[in-house]
Amino acid sequence: MKKFNCPFQTPEEQVETLKKNWLVIAPEDISSIKKFLTVVPYIHIFGYYHELLKNKKEGDMVNCKELLNLFYFDEALRLTFLKYIPYIELDLKSKLVNETYKYYEDEIWRTNQENYKTLEIPDIFFNIKDAIDKYWIIYNSLKLPQDKEHNLNNKKQTIKELENRWINGVQYLTKKYIDLYIERYNDPKYPPIWNLMEELTFWEVNMLCKELPNHVMDKITKSYDLWPIPYKSAIKNIIDLRNCCCHNNILFNKMRQLPKALKEKLLEKKYTKKDEKYYPLYYIYSLTHFFLVQLNPHIAELFLEDFFNLLMVNSMDYFLFPRKNAETPAL
Repeated sequence: MKKFNCPFQTPEEQVETLKKNWLVIAPEDISSIKKFLTVVPYIHIFGYYHELLKNKKEGDMVNCKELLNLFYFDEALRLTFLKYIPYIELDLKSKLVNETYKYYEDEIWRTNQENYKTLEIPDIFFNIKDAIDKYWIIYNSLKLPQDKEHNLNNKKQTIKELENRWINGVQYLTKKYIDLYIERYNDPKYPPIWNLMEELTFWEVNMLCKELPNHVMDKITKSYDLWPIPYKSAIKNIIDLRNCCCHNNILFNKMRQLPKALKEKLLEKKYTKKDEKYYPLYYIYSLTHFFLVQLNPHIAELFLEDFFNLLMVNSMDYFLFPRKNAETPAL
């Protein structure tokens, strides 16, 4: 193994290293790339650099302007996906509330372990249920006069006591919808599923789906014209994509392995070896569009328009077509 030999460099030194080894930087671009490197980590740009290098002849160097254009295009791409992915999250939450209530006919069905595939309440819901149980025990033990001011003091003291005891799930008691519920109601003790759903993340909602019995999940997956296995992979990719966009990761190669059945659904044809040449962006776009079409064709059309306008304006439409070199599969 070699010794690590990449010492810290200032933005000025980084520019010199880039000029010497990696990029063609015109004199008039030096100040802009220097400013750029004060806000973007040096190592982050190499994902874009290597992407551009794939389309260069051997010995050719990447131009600084090409790299910056690709970076800003990627930034705009993330914002475009972030504009439309919340519709998918909201739609899944709505389907989950509607289908589970239809089946269980109980707004607090999640507190019963018999309603889960493993016959155990998932950790997140157990923790919230446990925190609410402990909340009312402590709240009632304070025995202060029941007026608005004292009720508020009771609540603050109770939550502080739960935090001091390191009770799991206490952080949910301060979230808007649960906070309002426990302030106004004590029967039933637990907030309804549609109330709680407003406080759960996309990832937490997906974890809940995994714990539901198959016959309940089938109703949700079939509404997307998907069977459970392709659905699980599809929704994982959508959550990964959302996280990627939120955390400024590069989009081009951020894609989990998709099952063949889902690839064929997105390509609308039989999957062959040739389809490995497609960039990950092709599947990311197709998957997002697929979900949007299921929930609202008009929103899907708006996404289509925004996405293709962005590609054309930045002359990046080649990302939707098969790559010339397919040594590394797109997925």
